[in-house]
Amino acid sequence: MGKIVAAIDIGSMWMGFAYSLKDDWKRVLSGASEELMPYKVPTCILLQKDFSTSWIGYEAEDKYAELISKDNHHDYFFFKRFHSILHQNSDLNQCYDIESQTLDAGVVFEHCIKCLKEHLTRTLEKNSIGYQNDDIGYILTVPLTCGEKGKNFMRNAAIKAGIIEKHLTIVFEHEAASVYCKNFVYPSFGEIKTGLKYLIHVADLGGEMADITMLKTDENNIVEEVITTCTGPWGGKSVDDQFEKFLSELVEEKVWETFKRKHTDDFLKIMKNFETNKHTFQPNTSGSIQILIPQALVKLSIESQGVKTFKEIVKKNDNAHKKKVDFASGKLVISDEIFKVFYEKSINAISKSIGEIMHENEGSEVKTIFLTGGLSECLIVQESIKKKNWNATIIVPDDAGLAVLKGAVYIGHFPDALSLNPTMYTPGSKKTLKVPDTTRQMVNFIFDSPQISLSLLRRLFSVCMSF
Repeated sequence: MGKIVAAIDIGSMWMGFAYSLKDDWKRVLSGASEELMPYKVPTCILLQKDFSTSWIGYEAEDKYAELISKDNHHDYFFFKRFHSILHQNSDLNQCYDIESQTLDAGVVFEHCIKCLKEHLTRTLEKNSIGYQNDDIGYILTVPLTCGEKGKNFMRNAAIKAGIIEKHLTIVFEHEAASVYCKNFVYPSFGEIKTGLKYLIHVADLGGEMADITMLKTDENNIVEEVITTCTGPWGGKSVDDQFEKFLSELVEEKVWETFKRKHTDDFLKIMKNFETNKHTFQPNTSGSIQILIPQALVKLSIESQGVKTFKEIVKKNDNAHKKKVDFASGKLVISDEIFKVFYEKSINAISKSIGEIMHENEGSEVKTIFLTGGLSECLIVQESIKKKNWNATIIVPDDAGLAVLKGAVYIGHFPDALSLNPTMYTPGSKKTLKVPDTTRQMVNFIFDSPQISLSLLRRLFSVCMSF
């Protein structure tokens, strides 16, 4: 890699970039700091149909809302959460935008990567960091479920976006997160015990899928095997889906779908408001969450149900929630008790999957569980998992939502860090890791780390002695 390593992560719900300089590799920076989640913006892109102009993230949402309000959006594509096409069963042919218009998936990802790359270079220039094209090495992450087909698809899109092929590396998201947890988070919790087995929960839990991987260390404390993995649709999108289902049942499905189609700008505002509350919700309080309801939805609902006020709709709703939901001052007031329900499906599925792994294979010997990804930053998710009687330490890094990006940057500087991690192999396989070729680089990497432990040094010497 060159003097700069940049990582690009396009997730199900969030995307972003991070970078660091070769001579200051521990300091990971980004220019995409936004109001909800630092380093990341929503996974969406607005494309003019002649491809002359494009926007991503919040800029795309705001611009699209402006275009819709003036009925000037017909010459644009607006793609949101298009990442799901990377899953292994997808054909990787077409992406559907918010109005069901289609565009070649490769073109969508090409322009998305190009936008992120342009944001990166503008950030470098803003910070007075001089560079040539050959100075930047890029690491792109892809989900575990996409397989080699998805890796090749992303590689082609990145090259078309202007990234030089010889400076491009594609890694799985959980590879990057596990490198970050094993080498940079775990050592800060004390010396690693020889022969310890540990479980790394390395999903982007802020997105659609969750991956759970159990790794095994050998007698020299070198990561040796992938014991098992499991993947499922239990990420933050599951929480969003439950919230949408709640609103759809409240105002009637036909009204909700009409609202989403005709008032997309207002729909995006509702979901943005919910996203803020989703990440800041305090589970141990007895209060309520307020969600602003746009007048467009109020009007559609009143006309459809033949009532005079939206409050009547809330109160006449014949379900168990009607006494715990109210409408006041233009806002839907949802009790904390009901708000917790939105997380239940995701939390139960994640907990069940971890529990099954812990009770099968060699899971009973697992002593550490890492939680990464945006959803793992939610207190209700952390507390629910910590309550389980698994006899294991639950570790949530302070920057859990950035584990993939930071791990990818570290891999760019020190490719051998990935060689010490088994998740580079096919899920479920058991393969012994090979000794890195560039031993000198790994020596520099280890001695330059501020969180180095004696056991990590022992790992290096055990590798050297094995020749």
